[in-house]
Amino acid sequence: MDIWSNPLPEGVQFAGKTDEGFKLNLSMPLDDNGLMMLWCPVEHDHRFAVRIKFEGPGADEIHCPYCGHRDYATEFLTDDAKRRLQEAAQAASILFLQEQFAGSGFRFEPSPMPQTIFTYEQETTRRTMHCDRCNEPVAVFGMAMFCPGCGRHAPAAEFAEMLEVERRVIAGLDALPSDTRAELEAGGALGRVYDDSIKNTCSALETLLKAIFYERVPNPGDVLKTAKMHGSTFQRLDDVETLYRDHLGLDLPAGLGADWATLLEAMAARHLLTHTSGIVDQKYLDRVPTSPLGIGQRITVNVGRVTALLDAAAALGTLLSPPVSSQT
Repeated sequence: MDIWSNPLPEGVQFAGKTDEGFKLNLSMPLDDNGLMMLWCPVEHDHRFAVRIKFEGPGADEIHCPYCGHRDYATEFLTDDAKRRLQEAAQAASILFLQEQFAGSGFRFEPSPMPQTIFTYEQETTRRTMHCDRCNEPVAVFGMAMFCPGCGRHAPAAEFAEMLEVERRVIAGLDALPSDTRAELEAGGALGRVYDDSIKNTCSALETLLKAIFYERVPNPGDVLKTAKMHGSTFQRLDDVETLYRDHLGLDLPAGLGADWATLLEAMAARHLLTHTSGIVDQKYLDRVPTSPLGIGQRITVNVGRVTALLDAAAALGTLLSPPVSSQT
């Protein structure tokens, strides 16, 4: 009688012998999209769910979507997953030892085969993303800058993720009880969040514009040097307009219309918020001649201004995104 025909605990299946012993198929708890919960071996708070097969040491390498740490997939197993794997292996080892002792003349009385092994309910994630490069899905709890499969997301995808973070912050403030919002507004906290949102969005915009230029233009450093420009050039949208038109064939103002003016004003406002606590100077008025403010006054950022910037930035991200190839 084939010992391996004996039943194993539910979810465990014998998958054949190897030179070193045996192979098992083991079902693992998955979410509704067939994704398995993992955590980063560097920081266990970095939890995420992916679609993955464990086919031996080193068969798959993945990246933490939050910090980018790269390691073998087996290193990302949670304690719950490791316990389930261990108990499945222990159950199958009983049959393996029975087979080894069969016909040997030695008496072997193993522990009874367990009827069940440890299982657990997988934590529910809030949202699932798809990589714009390899289309692999990942379910996350926070801002994800890396694809578990292929690594760093494309610049436009990273930019879109940053914008979504800012939108979630604003939506969270809008959802607060009116009394709480009033207290935060009176204490200046709302204004600080809106100021930070302008600065964060403009920083992400600068990073996107530079990354796209360096990704698509041959010898970008030489191009900037010849044009007597440098890394901080991408803070100045007038210079960006020239660079993108001359070297990428993109007319950003024409492509964005009124959104381009919104971006110009926001970048000028970001400079004030970062360097002068929002106090208007002549440089700001030169860049935003339609401003009703005078030198020495302070710009005020409200939710409408932030939302307009996020919409304009999203339009730019769409304009710069590469065409999506069809998936079969």
